[in-house]
Amino acid sequence: MSEGKEPAVPGRRRPPGPAPRVVWIGGPPGAGKTTLARALAHRGGLRLYRSDTLTWEHRDRALAAGHPAATRWEALTPADRWSAPPAALLAMSLHAPSAAR
Repeated sequence: MSEGKEPAVPGRRRPPGPAPRVVWIGGPPGAGKTTLARALAHRGGLRLYRSDTLTWEHRDRALAAGHPAATRWEALTPADRWSAPPAALLAMSLHAPSAAR
């Protein structure tokens, strides 16, 4: 196989086309996301981009600017965040259209 065309799982074929340029790794805290990402970056000579730090910087900028969705989200207790309907949480998302804010 040519470089960048190895299947991720032995016996499983990758879809045709170039190898992915970005790999998103998600999961709960303590699952090993950072450990896996570091190993993959080291093994493949890839750049590791950690969004955790940037997420907090984005939050701080949104609050400093008085962004209404960020302000509403910050006012919620953890219990409110868990029990709020998904539509309400989506409306507070910083990615929601302006009309939903």
